[in-house]
Amino acid sequence: MKDLDSIINAVDIPGFIKNSIEKWTIEKNTPSFMYLLPDYGYIEPTIGQPFFLVVDKITSTGILIFRETPEWEQFKLDMIYDSE
Repeated sequence: MKDLDSIINAVDIPGFIKNSIEKWTIEKNTPSFMYLLPDYGYIEPTIGQPFFLVVDKITSTGILIFRETPEWEQFKLDMIYDSE
């Protein structure tokens, strides 16, 4: 798998999020996907918060997925987010 920093930097993360992110915490790690939750300070309220970075370990790509989106349901992220 590609270096995690490279994957995070390659993902199209909105500037107001990227500027506030200090680090990413791995919430769940499966053979196919790694689910990362950002530790952040002050982020402007947006529709769909919270969000995860989902890294596809096969293709070494990542996608930022916001709550209340079809992708959130597709990846069943409520199970990961609500398990905290």
